[in-house]
Amino acid sequence: PFLFEISDDAARHNLRILRSFDFQLEPLLENLQLTPCAFGSEFRPSSLLAKVLSKHELWPTVQTILDKGAHMLLKEPPDDTQRQLENAAITALNNHKKARDNPGVIREALTNDVTQGFALVLPLRHLLSIPNAMVCPLGMAEQFTISEMGERIPKQRLTHDQSFIALPDSKSLNNLTDPSKFADLIYGFCLHRVIYQILSLRTHYPDKRIMLMKFDFSKAYRRIQYDGISALRCMSVFEGLAFLQLRLSFGGMGCPASWCPISEIITDLANELLANRSWYPSICQSPDQNLVPPPVYLPDNLPFAPALPSMVLPPPRPFGSTDVYIDDIIQVFLDAPVHISRAPAAVPLAIHIAGRPLDPDESPPRESLLSLKKLSAEGAPEETKTILGWELNTRSLTISLPIDKYLAWSKDIDDILAHNKITRAALEQLIGRLNHAGQIIPLSRFFMGRLRSKLHAA
Repeated sequence: PFLFEISDDAARHNLRILRSFDFQLEPLLENLQLTPCAFGSEFRPSSLLAKVLSKHELWPTVQTILDKGAHMLLKEPPDDTQRQLENAAITALNNHKKARDNPGVIREALTNDVTQGFALVLPLRHLLSIPNAMVCPLGMAEQFTISEMGERIPKQRLTHDQSFIALPDSKSLNNLTDPSKFADLIYGFCLHRVIYQILSLRTHYPDKRIMLMKFDFSKAYRRIQYDGISALRCMSVFEGLAFLQLRLSFGGMGCPASWCPISEIITDLANELLANRSWYPSICQSPDQNLVPPPVYLPDNLPFAPALPSMVLPPPRPFGSTDVYIDDIIQVFLDAPVHISRAPAAVPLAIHIAGRPLDPDESPPRESLLSLKKLSAEGAPEETKTILGWELNTRSLTISLPIDKYLAWSKDIDDILAHNKITRAALEQLIGRLNHAGQIIPLSRFFMGRLRSKLHAA
């Protein structure tokens, strides 16, 4: 019943629909099956997925999210009076400076969200009277993405700052969130597990190539619908309209806990496929399998660096080990004809099994759950691969910052030292970068205390 377009007419129409349900979005969404608003509409029905996934420990969490939407797990409900005062203050603020300075980028992002059924427009003048509505300011994060030619290009991502408060007595949505209610997630140690599997393979197969692959989910957070009350708590304003986010936002503390059970269960399905000797990709594979590029090898004359001894070493998985960090799936396997034929097929098939197949006549049109653009650009099995912001080389057993990051970060540090001063925002960015480096050089974090004390003083 909604109009997925940005206009005053669409805003008034959508408001009438909400008002007819007394602004109770939950029963409205439950009646919108076979539409982009339906819970779990990006995935196959949970009754079908249960035949494959029901014995996984995360399945009860995944099934609830697919059938009832993602729920913001709060310690306590927001105080209603303070909520309304905070909404008025944030609406008057009219978003963060980066968003205000780049209206074209924000407009394009919101237009994409609305036309794809991820968000609804409502009249701004009625926003403050909608029960349970909470407004968060829009911001913009600078990132890099991969072009179809494999080039790193800058990208601006729309963010929803759910940690922001405009009034001193308010509590932000992220401050009200209760992490103790989240499902147990393990993505934080993904990079370490990948490194240990590489070392294990090199220890047991000292003269064999070790291949890396990376797969990306497309618009990961936008694949999961909020439940009714959670959607109302993720509102934003722009150019005289209010935007109600129907899908997971970029800025909510609970969003990884809603998405990651799905990405982890898909990753474990890929691992089960690799371990199942009765699965043959030539018989059963994803329709996107033909987009996986052929392997890329380093020159044969480069030596294989030996693995140093380790106190703890996991058993090697030459047929393939698959891990995930939120929406990046990483695979490590030994170079052999049988593994080259099976490993690159496991993740695309696991994602295809979970995701609802595309329908060319569907409106609004959907994209594949697997990012096909990134698959074509950087999906080849390789001995070197940029993974989670690091360049891994399985031949030399080295890990390093990509050259563009190294040059940019080093220049910024030199500029700070030359001027002997730094802004608060730049100091926060510097600490984040050095903390990233500290993942690989843990003892370097010892020296972070003085920088953090400066930030605290600022």
